[in-house]
Amino acid sequence: MYIDFYHNLPVGMRMEIEQSTVDREWMNNLPQSYAYRCLPMTYASRHGWAMKLKHDVEVIWDGGYHANGTQIICGREQIPGAVFADNGTGNGVVTFHLNAVPRTSPEWNLWIIGAPNLVIPGASPLSGIVESDWMFSAPTMNWKITEPNKLITFKAGDPVFFFIPIHKTQLEEFKITHKSLSDDPAMHARFMDHANYRAGTDSRGESAFSKRYLRGKNQDGTEPDWPHHHKTKLNLHTPPTNE
Repeated sequence: MYIDFYHNLPVGMRMEIEQSTVDREWMNNLPQSYAYRCLPMTYASRHGWAMKLKHDVEVIWDGGYHANGTQIICGREQIPGAVFADNGTGNGVVTFHLNAVPRTSPEWNLWIIGAPNLVIPGASPLSGIVESDWMFSAPTMNWKITEPNKLITFKAGDPVFFFIPIHKTQLEEFKITHKSLSDDPAMHARFMDHANYRAGTDSRGESAFSKRYLRGKNQDGTEPDWPHHHKTKLNLHTPPTNE
C-alpha cells in the first residue's frame, strides 16, 4: 500500500504532510481538557494525514456569489512564491492547495475532508473524494465561509487539509441489518451492565469516566466475549516532506 506525492514545488518550499495531532483549541479550553478523555474523538483526530498552516490565514466574505467577494487578507502564500489559500471559486469558498499530485495504490481513492474535531468559527469544511490512483492534477481542500462581513481566521497550526485513503468499492460490500438487543444475550447483558453503571454514577453525582472503553474492557473489567483488537491511536508512516 502506498501514497506517492509528486510535488510541483522544490524541496524546502513544500508544505509538510504529517499525521494529524489530537490538539484542538476548543478542547484545550474545556475544564480539565475533558474532551481529550474521549477515545473516539482522539482516535479520529489522528486517523489520517494533514497539512497544518504555517501562518494565520485571514479571510472576509461580503456575502456575494462572485470570487472577488472573498478576500484573502493574509496567508495567501504560506511559502513565498507558492499560492496556498485562494478565493477562485466564489460564494465564500476558500480553497487550500496541496501543490502536489498524489498517486495511491490501485483501486484506492483519497477522501479529502476537514480534520476531525477541528472547529473554525465562521467556516465549515467541504469534502471531496478524488480517484488518486490515476488522476494527474493536484487536489484541493475547500472551506465555506458561513458568516459574511466578518473576519474569519484559520490559525497557524490548524490542520486545514486532511485526507484518508478509502477503497473504491469496499463500502458496497457491507450489508446493514436491523436486530433487537435481545437477539444477542451476551450483547444485551453487557449493554445493561453499562447502562446500570451510568445510572448509578448519575444518581450519585459522580463522574461516569471509568476508563473501561479506553482500556478495551467490559464494564466489569473483563475482556469482551468476542475477538477484538483494541487500539487507542494509529502510528502512520510520515516521512519528512522536504528531505
